[in-house]
Amino acid sequence: VVMSFLVIRIGKVRSGMWAFIFTLFGALTALYIHWAVWVDLVINISGTMGTDRLGIATSNIKMGQVINLILQPSALLEIMKEINEVGVWGIKGGTVKGGFLTFIWIIEILLATGVAVLTGIGQASKPFCELENKWFEETDLPAMGHIGDAAAMIKALSSGDVDTLTAMLTLAGDIKTEHHAKATVYDAASGENFVSIENQIAKTDDKGEISFNSEQVVSFLKVSQEVMDLLRGKS
Repeated sequence: VVMSFLVIRIGKVRSGMWAFIFTLFGALTALYIHWAVWVDLVINISGTMGTDRLGIATSNIKMGQVINLILQPSALLEIMKEINEVGVWGIKGGTVKGGFLTFIWIIEILLATGVAVLTGIGQASKPFCELENKWFEETDLPAMGHIGDAAAMIKALSSGDVDTLTAMLTLAGDIKTEHHAKATVYDAASGENFVSIENQIAKTDDKGEISFNSEQVVSFLKVSQEVMDLLRGKS
């Protein structure tokens, strides 16, 4: 994920399609290397530590073997197939293998690639200043009061209606327990400004614990310098 983010940011990739391609390729490559290392560790297991209920295997990496596995995909896949048939770890005394282990591997692939792709596309979608040839400076503002009327907020931001914005932008209450909003501003020396705002909706579960759901109010909306100054001063 970190590498995908850096490739998109440092490479200044602004195309969502190319961000998808680069991050997907990077995630699959990293996952493939991870499997080669893991298979090598399985091959070189020399013993176990712990008890029958809770224990770990002891092993050592042999870099020569890892490189050979990376360079020989068919051999790597064949060994993984054998591992899948017998399993190397278990849950509650049962060995995880066969279809269930395959299912877990598929989930691993989807999570690894999904998170990387979403991170890459998210970075590529952020404002980029062509005049300065760099990403806009990104700043997270302190929390503000919950935005009740999203449509009115968007209209006021777009039109530069400072009076309406002044009335709508309120100070946040207790951000650990109450609804509030978060704003991120993007600006550049060229004078262009963008803002993204999301509401944080508080909810309490059966145990009384509070968590928050994010609701996007606006994403990367271009605003005037006057509005930007108000946002910074009001937050």
